[in-house]
This record gives sequence, structure tokens and C-alpha cells, in this order.
Amino acid sequence: KERSVTNNVQQATRIESFMDWFADRREAFDGLLIDIDGTLTTGQHSVPRAAEFLQWLRTNDVPFFLVTNDCDRSHQQKADWLAEKGIDVAPDELVSCGDALAACVVEHGITDEQVFVIGELGEPCYARQAGLRPVRSFEALPECAAVVIGARNYDMGNTCNAVINFLVANKDALLIVPNPDRYWPAGDNRIAIGPGSVARFIAMVVEDYCHTVSPIYLGKPNAAVFNLAIAQLEQRTGLPLAAQPERILTLGDSLKSDIRGANRLGLTSALVLTGITSEATLHGLPPDDEKVPDLVFAGLCGPTVLPP
Repeated sequence: KERSVTNNVQQATRIESFMDWFADRREAFDGLLIDIDGTLTTGQHSVPRAAEFLQWLRTNDVPFFLVTNDCDRSHQQKADWLAEKGIDVAPDELVSCGDALAACVVEHGITDEQVFVIGELGEPCYARQAGLRPVRSFEALPECAAVVIGARNYDMGNTCNAVINFLVANKDALLIVPNPDRYWPAGDNRIAIGPGSVARFIAMVVEDYCHTVSPIYLGKPNAAVFNLAIAQLEQRTGLPLAAQPERILTLGDSLKSDIRGANRLGLTSALVLTGITSEATLHGLPPDDEKVPDLVFAGLCGPTVLPP
């Protein structure tokens, strides 16, 4: 892929409106993969004109999916959460890292196995939808083939202790992490510990004590969720999109997940400055860094003034 637009981030040109830019280049792309948190929403608010942007894509028959590392909400739960912020999204317009569990289960031969689930994993549960038998009681842990890490609403200390000792005693057990995020913004300049940090901590302790545990990460920037979204775009368009990945544009606010993941797969990467990445952070990257985006936008539909 030629990195012609921002090959040198020190000289990157910030484009004010993604929608205006894309409208003039519609024929150059076969579909869009769009991040949610930080791109369509920020904190408890929607990004200005986000709903208008999505409706514009639908009206102009632009194939797209919203791709999220949020696996503690099902498609319907995430759609309901977005609706509360004034953004109407159909559940079938979403691709979650939790959806990538299905292929992971087949690849590792654990279909119909019992697994221990940490925290929330959507309702209906992504693990159950993937053909697993999820349990949550510590007493059931010894009979499990894997641990699947969700987010929120669990006793971190006791749960981590139980899982660490289970993995110490069961060297072949899998540690599956749909959402690899180490943290996420919690509002008021605070952050919350993400499933990725929990997985890394568990793996570090087990390795320090006895043997290596390699967490299986499914969400952005890892290929599993991107490949799933691309396959769904192919079904929607009838085009062999994987053969020309540069014709798929990925739009997101995170250099570490959205941009890095897109660049690794040869997709066209577009950073929007509505979320966690500042221009100062962007310009601090070396030109050959894999997190350098192809394109940089101030907002979805022009300069964005975020709510307080």
C-alpha cells in the first residue's frame, strides 16, 4: 500500500470534514469499517452530526460496518446504548470483537466445551453464541477448557486469583481475550482498566511462577475482528474485497487499535481527531511507525466542538 497522504506525519495535512472528502472519492472505495467509541461517540455524548453521517452513508448506498472492541454488550445492547445518544443503528450494522469468538472456537477445537467467563460478555452471551458453555462459578473452573475475559461487574482480585491458580494447574487451558484494550476513557479525565490489562497481568503472574500463557486476542488491532468485518462486507457487496484491501477504508480515533490494525492488513487507514488521539501525539510518531495513518480528519462532518 502506498502511504501517499501522510507518509511523513510531520507534514500531514489535516482535512476538516471526512464526509465532504469522501463524497468526492466515493468510487475509490468499496466499503467502510467505522469505529464507534471516540469516533461516533465521546464519553456519554455523540459526536456532532454522527447520526447525520451514518444516514448519509445509507442514503448514498455506501456499504459499512461499525466495528467495536466492546464485547460486554451484545449487538442489540450496543444499538440501544447508541440510541440513547441519538444515533440510530441496526444490530446487523455492527461487528464486535465478541463475534470473532466463533472462528476462534473452531480453530482451537473447543466447540461445546465449558469455559469460565470473567465479567460481562453481552446478553445474549457471545461465548454461548459461539458454541461454548459459559460458567461463572469458581467451583466450575476445574472442568473448563478455557477462560474468556469480558469486562465490568466482577470482583477483580478474587477472580484473578482463581483464574491464575486454574491456569497454573491446567497448562493446556486457553486464555481468550475478545477485547485487548488495556484501558478505556471513563470520563472526567479518568480511565478504567480494560480486559487486555487483566489478561496481561494474569499471564505475567502465571509465567513468573511456572509456565508461559499466551493470551488469544481477537479485537482491534488484531486481525480476527478485521477479517470478520471484511468477510461481512464481501457478503454485503458481492465483491472479493480481501484481494484489494486498500479499497476498504477504516475510520477510527485510536492509533494503537484502529490505525495499527488497518495498516497491518493493508487497509486504507483514516484517523479522526474526535477521540483519544491528539495532533501532538500524531506528530510525535516517527514516519515509519506502523501507527501512522494514511489520512487525518478533524471530524466526521467538519470541525468538531465536543460537548462539555
